[in-house]
Amino acid sequence: MKHLYLAVLLSSLSAPALALQGSDTCATASAISGQGSFGYDNTAATTGTEGQTEALCYQFGSSVVENDIWFAWTSDFSGNAEISTCGGTSDDSKIAAYPGTCPTLPGTVLACNDDTCGLQSTITLAVTAGTTYLIQVGNFPGATANSTGTFTIVEDSPVLNPSN
Repeated sequence: MKHLYLAVLLSSLSAPALALQGSDTCATASAISGQGSFGYDNTAATTGTEGQTEALCYQFGSSVVENDIWFAWTSDFSGNAEISTCGGTSDDSKIAAYPGTCPTLPGTVLACNDDTCGLQSTITLAVTAGTTYLIQVGNFPGATANSTGTFTIVEDSPVLNPSN
């Protein structure tokens, strides 16, 4: 029995902890690709310097994205991508997207939003298959990152009017 207990203890010590999803810095953005739901955890994130002065992100008196984490997302389609935290968190989220390299240059934000569906956010941007984009996920300034969450990335297909 001692050996079984020791084996379980050692395996739990050597097993990797569940990885926090998202990187605290733009330079080491977590790689993701395709469409779907992606988990994130910004509860221990700091507020970086990249992407904090974008005019497009200036909403409700601030352009800052606090407790921000970064993803390097590679699109699997060409068209419009919808990136959303709606229904994926109870926190007051704020999200932005940039062309694929870090550091982000001022004025290069492609889309930014705070509060589309309650306190959660949605952005839509034109993307090209095989191209990588930086996604910044965080909170509105002063809002605490209380919980882990998910965001979705889906192709936002145009609505076609059959009478046209």
